[in-house]
Amino acid sequence: MKNGFICKTASCKLCGEYSRKRGCISKHCPYLAERVAAGALNYKGAIMEAFGSNPLFRDDLTAISRRLSESVWNGAGHKRRMDALRVYTGRDKSFYTNEYLAAMYLLTTTKVLYERTHQCFTKHGLEFAMVNKAGLSIDEYTLLGTAKTLYFGTEDLTGQDIAEREVISPESLPFIVTAVLIVRFGEAVLNDFA
Repeated sequence: MKNGFICKTASCKLCGEYSRKRGCISKHCPYLAERVAAGALNYKGAIMEAFGSNPLFRDDLTAISRRLSESVWNGAGHKRRMDALRVYTGRDKSFYTNEYLAAMYLLTTTKVLYERTHQCFTKHGLEFAMVNKAGLSIDEYTLLGTAKTLYFGTEDLTGQDIAEREVISPESLPFIVTAVLIVRFGEAVLNDFA
């Protein structure tokens, strides 16, 4: 039992969108967050549910899930940096929206990116104008742009951009996908798939 949910109660067969003859008739699962919280859906399953219906991602889904099969973190330093940033901001959990957490996750992926962006986390939210972009690699700059896009909800980065290998490197893609999952499902992605 996780978070008050039981795997058995999170079964698709108990859902109102499920038909015995046709299976699930919903294009997107309306109870994905609950299934994640119940432990009925693993990381690979969440990726398949969130991106599987998009033909742009089909080739990359297996590689993404294989790359992060053991952890959603970019090493132990990534989690430590994110935890340190939470202490630095001094906010309670209610302050952290899914978009804020996704940006925080992306901006702590590498040590250099964290050093250049930690000052943009203020008591009022994120101030991207305070970011020092000097010395960022192409991947770090991409993660910064994605964090900004997810935080503000703009369409600077589209699903088609994410699928293009020339735009998003294979090294950055799993972290971007995880950040999108954080926006969609919340902090459970970091806790349940770690």
